[in-house]
Amino acid sequence: PIYPEVGQDMETCTTKVIEFPQKAPQGRTKYDVTAIEQLENYKLFMENYVEHNCSITVHVREDEWDEVEQWVWDNWDDVVALSFLSLDDSFYQLMPYESITEEEYKRRVKEMKPFIPSLLSKYEVQEGMLDVGDDGCDTGICPIR
Repeated sequence: PIYPEVGQDMETCTTKVIEFPQKAPQGRTKYDVTAIEQLENYKLFMENYVEHNCSITVHVREDEWDEVEQWVWDNWDDVVALSFLSLDDSFYQLMPYESITEEEYKRRVKEMKPFIPSLLSKYEVQEGMLDVGDDGCDTGICPIR
């Protein structure tokens, strides 16, 4: 389904939101993972996988806010990009990754139209050029860019 952004109407909207049904993976969903587990996973990525930063939106249960506040305080020097949402997903009309029933999921999948990649050219009318140069190729071996 396609919706106008919250606060806009379909006739005059400047932003449209397109929903794509996503099947939850087997195992755990956001409802099974605590806020602290999410934050510790974020910290693991920051320490081991990225050079600058990664960002995360942490879903927080009502009774977890104090513990989350303490975690952020204790790890302040190690965090760069955190945002928080209440795990209660009823407060925003177009919430990403909202929970739906299996029947609703199947209905939405059935209604999906096929993706036609060539339609992107209708909207992507500019092409950005990036000059990576040849710095670092002095030895005849150039770095991967």
